[in-house]
Amino acid sequence: MVDLDRESAAEMLAAMVSPEVSALDQLFAFEDLMCAGQPGLRELALRTASLSENPVIRGQVLIRSIFETEILTIRLDQPEEPTETQAERLASDPMISLPVRYRDPAQGCMSFVDRGICDASSLATVFGTTLDISISSGSPKLVGSFAYEHGDRLNGQVTLDGATYPAWIALY
Repeated sequence: MVDLDRESAAEMLAAMVSPEVSALDQLFAFEDLMCAGQPGLRELALRTASLSENPVIRGQVLIRSIFETEILTIRLDQPEEPTETQAERLASDPMISLPVRYRDPAQGCMSFVDRGICDASSLATVFGTTLDISISSGSPKLVGSFAYEHGDRLNGQVTLDGATYPAWIALY
């Protein structure tokens, strides 16, 4: 962690979202800001970067946010024409909480079982601006895919015990 003065921080924040700045320099500005010793500055960097047109910067927002979470929470939304089962699920338990047991940012994966690896039976993977989840063992059994466009959340859908729901994940 490093302390950044106001002027340097302001320049890096502006550089992150400026279309005149190269993608590489935008990435370096983001990385430098994420090393700031001031927690508020790191959060401001995440929030500012989430508005970037550069998909690499948005992908970094996704990675930084997802890999710092202790519990991945998926919020279910109501389908256009919900079945009785879907309506009951949404009324009783509209969220799925998955405690993160292992993470490997270098490989872009996290696991919800404690085996010291990214276990394929309970896995989330990040590639660019997408997050895919597959849990085939234990409960709940689900498959989901999410995309990150801008802002503070991923949008997508999950299939949970055979029923599909629109869903989202808060990033910060």
